[in-house]
Amino acid sequence: NSLVPEAKVTNFQGDLSDGRVLCGMMHQLGGACPSYHTLSPQEARDNITQALNWGQSLGVTPMFTAEEVASGQVPPLAIMSYIAQVQAKADPDGRLVRRRSSGFHDQN
Repeated sequence: NSLVPEAKVTNFQGDLSDGRVLCGMMHQLGGACPSYHTLSPQEARDNITQALNWGQSLGVTPMFTAEEVASGQVPPLAIMSYIAQVQAKADPDGRLVRRRSSGFHDQN
């Protein structure tokens, strides 16, 4: 995962269920979400809600709720599609993703 390289995502539904990776991705795209390092896994719904709210502020409406993500009920393709839509709105030319995958990592 080039947006949150310190997160080892091996099971998309399970690894995103505490919201830290999802919110961390939004943070790296310039979103109003805290960084991955500052989030608590015990605050799953709040973490996910922050990420979804930022996506909505860009005009991307999720087809699922924070509760559904937290409980692992959302198919991986639905989450991947949502992230791709947010990324396309936030970083249409891919500059942020390329910059991060080439060695730059935000520690805040």
